[in-house]
Amino acid sequence: MSAETEVVYRNRDGHVIKFNVATNETEILLKNNTFVSYEFTKYSVSPDLNYVLFAFDVKQVYRHSYTASYMTYNIQTSEVWQLNPPEVPNSVLQHAAWGVQGQQLIYIFENNIYYQSEVKSNSLRLTSSGKEGVIFNGIADWLYEEEILQSHVAHWWSPGGERLAFLQLNDTLVPNMALPRFTGNPYPKGKRYPYPKAGSPNPTVKLYVVNLYGPTHTQELLPPDGLKIRDHYVVMVKWISTTKAAVRWLNRAQNVSILTVCDTNIGVCIKRHEESSELWLSKQNQEPVFSRDSNKFFLTVPVKQGGRGEFHHIAMFTTLSRADQTDVRHLTSGNWEVTKIVAYDENNQHIYFLSTEGSPRRRQLFSVSTVGQFPRRCLTCELHRAHCTFFDADISPSLQHIILNCKATKFTIALHRR
Repeated sequence: MSAETEVVYRNRDGHVIKFNVATNETEILLKNNTFVSYEFTKYSVSPDLNYVLFAFDVKQVYRHSYTASYMTYNIQTSEVWQLNPPEVPNSVLQHAAWGVQGQQLIYIFENNIYYQSEVKSNSLRLTSSGKEGVIFNGIADWLYEEEILQSHVAHWWSPGGERLAFLQLNDTLVPNMALPRFTGNPYPKGKRYPYPKAGSPNPTVKLYVVNLYGPTHTQELLPPDGLKIRDHYVVMVKWISTTKAAVRWLNRAQNVSILTVCDTNIGVCIKRHEESSELWLSKQNQEPVFSRDSNKFFLTVPVKQGGRGEFHHIAMFTTLSRADQTDVRHLTSGNWEVTKIVAYDENNQHIYFLSTEGSPRRRQLFSVSTVGQFPRRCLTCELHRAHCTFFDADISPSLQHIILNCKATKFTIALHRR
């Protein structure tokens, strides 16, 4: 959703459409012939809906990552500008995307991060330590892309676009693996990439936050004391206010996970939850959902259900008067799993979540009261789409509308509260 009542999507005819949920009106932002004329393969619309970022000459790197050249396109005038670092024309970028406000742009070139406040403004280089195959800023190396983040993107915008959190990965000591590529010739070509095996050095990771409004200032967010001098991963970063970010740290054995809340002004991270296992932790990069004041948050945790084993269910963690004390209350239980916490409606004291209740092959959207006044309620079980039983959900900022994704079908519903 681009705004509270607007959804931007590409329809079956290839047009980019703006749909107003409140008025049920549609508007074509971009006609399908634009993609044909310029041979663009990927696109994204700016937050102010005035520009489109197009990618072309896309070449895959690993599962999620790719290189491409980029153009910005003015929807009203059809003007185009190529997106390039200063003094490097016709460049190939590792990533480019809009920010969260107006026409903010970020792109990554030669493992360094560049920022533009507007389409026509000058680029500002935010990092300078990038080194091909060795030091990665804001973008994942092979290990983090494939095993940790399941994405090549290793940076996160604050809600208002004032700050950017990003990882710096250093693979200097990581041994390289040779990956053969068969290109049709008698002898394959080799692609080398850092690949840590058991007992060999891991990439070192640092988490930074850069202030983008006013003079740029970069602050490192420090890991918990128990992990500072040990191998560890950063597996999740999520902004919970304009200045605070939730960060999940994981030890190398992947059996101890520490969730912290970090003050990005001073770089201090306070532990809010720790989870451990004798073997290996599941749901390592699970994102918590926080209240507005950050004193309450929700996670799914494994809970024993008699002889049926453990199932993940929603727990509500509330900070008491002493910062080191937390009250825990379980909101769901049963021989089924909560697969995703979608949102917390603080005004109405409801949690929205997806679960397997009814069948492990289903994902239905439910709500449950956080104060115990109302029973659990399924919001999608009675929809007149009997073939839709496996949903994903994306909720609007004020929690008035939800986009439901049922396999290849997308539609929106309005939330009607009791």
